[in-house]
Amino acid sequence: MNRNLRMSLIMLCLLAVTAAGCQSIAGLDLNAAIFQSLKAKTQESRSTVALAVAFEPEAFEGLDKRERERLELLRDLRLRIDTAKVENESRSSVSGALLVGGKEIGFSVQQDESSATLRLDGLKRPISLALDEASLLDLGSGASLTDVVSGSEATPEQTGALARELVDRAGSYWIHNLPNASRLEVKPVAQSVYGGGTALWQVDAGWKGMELFDWAHAYVKALLADSAGLAAMLDGLFEVLQDHPEAGATDDDGEPLTDEDKAAFVEEGQEAIAGMLQDASDSMEEARSEEDLGELFTEGTSLNVKLLLDAGLDIRSLDAALTWAPGAEAAADIPVSSVSLRIQTELWNVNGAVVADKPQAASASWSPDRWSGTAGASRFLRDFDRGSDAYKLLKQELRLGRQSAEFYAYGYDSYISVPSGQALVPLRSLADSMGASLTYDSGRKKWALADDARGRTIWLAKGSKTVFAGSAKTQLSFPPTVIDGTLYVPAKDIAKLLGASASMKKTSYSNVVEIVREVG
Repeated sequence: MNRNLRMSLIMLCLLAVTAAGCQSIAGLDLNAAIFQSLKAKTQESRSTVALAVAFEPEAFEGLDKRERERLELLRDLRLRIDTAKVENESRSSVSGALLVGGKEIGFSVQQDESSATLRLDGLKRPISLALDEASLLDLGSGASLTDVVSGSEATPEQTGALARELVDRAGSYWIHNLPNASRLEVKPVAQSVYGGGTALWQVDAGWKGMELFDWAHAYVKALLADSAGLAAMLDGLFEVLQDHPEAGATDDDGEPLTDEDKAAFVEEGQEAIAGMLQDASDSMEEARSEEDLGELFTEGTSLNVKLLLDAGLDIRSLDAALTWAPGAEAAADIPVSSVSLRIQTELWNVNGAVVADKPQAASASWSPDRWSGTAGASRFLRDFDRGSDAYKLLKQELRLGRQSAEFYAYGYDSYISVPSGQALVPLRSLADSMGASLTYDSGRKKWALADDARGRTIWLAKGSKTVFAGSAKTQLSFPPTVIDGTLYVPAKDIAKLLGASASMKKTSYSNVVEIVREVG
């Protein structure tokens, strides 16, 4: 089975863990409702995702102030989606904010057939992405087929249609085998919901402690037992891929799929997925016999879900709260007392007429390539307004302005000790770590070290202690030296010119020259 088809199988397996459902109860087929929600073509929604981690005091032992501050960010981290619109397979938009560390960072994304635009509060220019990159944004319309079938040549419209057909023909195996929740109540209601309309059904489901593990194990066993459903799923998957050559699925020889390929595809797929499920079941059986399993699934661990559905069985409201509270023995290895995740979503205009916000052209924008490479993080920091919350978060808590380079006594890019006591470091490697560029000017017979972070160029020549940093002239303690084609300079001198500090650290097996600076 070639890579494209393997990717299809893997993505369908991932579909299984994106939903929790149950069988028909009180006249309502909940799995059918979940299945229907996955196939929605258009919708509007708003939501919040809140993460809260309660740390044990031991978690902060040995940490400096900055490290403690970074850890503290996880105490209350929220993502707020004010509005999300899915117009069709290729047009969608979302706007909201990230709330962390007492700061609020707004954002918006718009995507259409040809491009996507991302704006972040404080970023000096919007980010623009071409169509093939835009699929990575996953704006809520479901996983792009670009992520499902590697090498796909499908258009956005074809991608969306194909994704829906995959769910239609192959998704039922994963959804309809979901077992009942440990505690489940379904009752009729008449409750107004956001966006208009009335919810007619309320579903409350819950799991506590080992019930979560038992439910997951029962699900794996149900999938294993449904060999006919697995074969039917693979049969449907093959036909979808065969009917859509734009997906790029081929046989082992790179040729389009034919009817003769189906039997082998289904057989190999059954073997691969059944083997994966059997391994999972065996591992869970083994884990069940371990004494410490109860430490991971204590009575303080729970998952509670509340759903509101309308007359069309469309999910209009979701409120899911997951709490993990490890036992004392587990907390000794993982110094947290609890982790809480809550997701609240309201949906409306499901499969209705939705108009998403369109990407707005900007006179100047950036591509994500701007922040590639080893110094991409510090450049990203410098591209924000200094007064913005985003800049303060990146600079103060996340320390994106910190640049460092280490050189060991042995191995690739090692430092060199000279009799006069200086440590020489390879300049090109240092430049790469600091986001600078090193070029040779043959006319001036000098090396130019362009330091974008500080906005100046340092000129130096082999064998000369004299260097020019901008308009200032200074002297090195040891002349730049070329050894085996690599230019070396004294560590402390070049660090000073770069606004950095240089130090020698001793480890158990070697000395290390470390050069560190803060930019931005």
